[in-house]
Amino acid sequence: MFLWVALVFEVLDKEDRDLDLVVHGSEALEIVEEIPLALSNLYDYIITRIMKKRKDLQYYKNVLVVITLARRPLSLRELAVLAGLRPKIKPRTIVKKCGSFLTTEKDTVYLIHQTAKEWLENALVLDDNHNSRLQTGGTIQGHADISRRSIDAISKLQNNIYSLHPGSKLGDITIPSPDPLEGL
Repeated sequence: MFLWVALVFEVLDKEDRDLDLVVHGSEALEIVEEIPLALSNLYDYIITRIMKKRKDLQYYKNVLVVITLARRPLSLRELAVLAGLRPKIKPRTIVKKCGSFLTTEKDTVYLIHQTAKEWLENALVLDDNHNSRLQTGGTIQGHADISRRSIDAISKLQNNIYSLHPGSKLGDITIPSPDPLEGL
């Protein structure tokens, strides 16, 4: 129940920001009345709202797929690499817009709740037409995309990124900023 209430407030807050105004009384009541009571249906409602308004829809889907399939919470830099975000796209912005599913603490992205993870995992399952809500090709394609993006990122690294020489000691290593391995 508390999760449902928190998600409803998240929807109302997003409505405020999306319309650039404050939702008052009867408007808020209308929005709350159209929100499904069952948590699974509420997640359906939220994903539909997220996907309906986005011009870079594939990036939102990629972020949700990557976070769902990851074995651990990811840093924003890791998420950017694994979701294939262009350098101009800030992963924190996408995570905030997926706030009913995701949250950040410092620079680490987490799913808001186990039920969100379960719903997203089900959204990746292929239907009879071999489609899923988040990823054409489902979970297997999601893992393949993550692997391909990882290999692409690693293959773009220059040789000897820390400028090490034979006999270099640990104290001789200067890590460049930003660290090219941080997102990998």
